[in-house]
Amino acid sequence: WWGSVFLINLPIMALLLILGPRLLPESKDPHPGPFDILSAVMLTAAVLALVFGIKEVGKHGWDTASVAMLLGGALVATLFAVRQRRLRHPLIDITLFRSLPFTVAVFANIAGVFAMTGVLYFLPQYVQIVLGYSPLEAGLWALPLAVGAVLGALTVPAIARRLPVGWVIG
Repeated sequence: WWGSVFLINLPIMALLLILGPRLLPESKDPHPGPFDILSAVMLTAAVLALVFGIKEVGKHGWDTASVAMLLGGALVATLFAVRQRRLRHPLIDITLFRSLPFTVAVFANIAGVFAMTGVLYFLPQYVQIVLGYSPLEAGLWALPLAVGAVLGALTVPAIARRLPVGWVIG
């Protein structure tokens, strides 16, 4: 069965589930506000409508149903943002986006995730279909990206602490 390749993750996850609570410090708010179910439903509806709308545009083009789904998702997302600004304990603190460095960092992270996801999705296909390599060879082509991401995640925080904040964020 081809899916058994993912079974390697089971012992790793079991180890993390055992060691994680012991090694990772607790970081939750000691006095959280009440959970806002309506906000959670609105956010879920907005994301689902937008994703479904984008998928339908790709499948059927800009037909009435696709555009209606996108506009509906955008409307619910807007109503969600307005609601978050009015709540005492918002699900997402929208006021954080008043800070330009925060906003730039968030959107830079989103752009990086989109770019990396695109590369990791299309690189193996390109290497197999266009260059004619085997699936194993295509996976090895992607290995430097994965190693670079892991090394970056391990080293960048230490480097960032030694640099001025403006360099790191801006």
